[in-house]
Amino acid sequence: MTIWPWKSAAQAAIPAGIRVYAIGDIHGQAALLDELLGMIERDGMGRPETKVLVFIGDYVDRGTDSKGVIEQLVNLQSDFTAHFLRGNHDQALLDFLANPNSFPLWKDYGAEETLASYGVASPASDEEAALRQTRDSLRGALPTQHLRFSSANARFVAESPSRPPSAVLRDAQAL
Repeated sequence: MTIWPWKSAAQAAIPAGIRVYAIGDIHGQAALLDELLGMIERDGMGRPETKVLVFIGDYVDRGTDSKGVIEQLVNLQSDFTAHFLRGNHDQALLDFLANPNSFPLWKDYGAEETLASYGVASPASDEEAALRQTRDSLRGALPTQHLRFSSANARFVAESPSRPPSAVLRDAQAL
């Protein structure tokens, strides 16, 4: 069964001599991330390949320790080469910092857990003044290195069966 008929017959492959570990959807689970990184580190020990970590975004929301997750990633020390992508949850946090009226969408993603992990109360209401106050509180609580990390990551653009790869590529290049 062909799901994406426009795809070429050539198969994607990781080049010889490279071992890739992909991690996605951490969602504020710092303890689980720490455990997973330990398992990956142990698996990679003694392997001759170049070892690469690819983090596929969604570091924040839902879990109780988004701050701890970002702190771990900012301070990641490993013999692995690491690449970080920005997921839609991470983008929603940045959107809120730029425009507090975007809070209702971010709230649906799990914003309240992220705010709490930074010691910031959820907005008292959906009124613009309350949203601005929460945004300003988050700006004050968010370490500069966390903001830099979130802003610097390349935005992840997923392929969709309803859109040809050329459209996805154009969107990615526009970021």
